[in-house]
Amino acid sequence: MGSVPAHRSGMGSGLQGAARELGAARELGSALGIAVVGTVLSVRVASGTGHGATVATAFTDGTALGYRIAAGVVLVVGAAVVSGLRTGRGQA
Repeated sequence: MGSVPAHRSGMGSGLQGAARELGAARELGSALGIAVVGTVLSVRVASGTGHGATVATAFTDGTALGYRIAAGVVLVVGAAVVSGLRTGRGQA
């Protein structure tokens, strides 16, 4: 904020606040992603080893499923963002 001219201090403050909010949203998304992949992995490992699979096989299956779920979420959110950008461009 020290390098922002006094007559633009409001804009600098708003930009700093927006950057802080984006950082918080990114941290929340990362935490949720780790929680989902970790939960899927632990459930899949427990289920797989209970049905006679080796721990390595169950771990591999759980990891693959967790990453497929994460990829699906990224694909859906990416499609929503692209759709929103296209809609916004037509209105401008």
